[in-house]
Amino acid sequence: MRYRIYGLDSCGEIVSGADLSALHDEQSIAEAANHINRCGLEIWQGNRKVAVIRPPTIDQDMRLTTSY
Repeated sequence: MRYRIYGLDSCGEIVSGADLSALHDEQSIAEAANHINRCGLEIWQGNRKVAVIRPPTIDQDMRLTTSY
């Protein structure tokens, strides 16, 4: 299936776009994650928003890597 990924800026506005082919939504999300910029991206199939992917924040990174 054909998908479109859109790179976002810090305000959530679209700043770039690219076509993506995937067999299903889950594959499109996995593939799009390889293209994420520092502000995130949206995945669309036609007029249907499939997902919004945001990069981890510094706090999230620290929680994931800090052991207590």
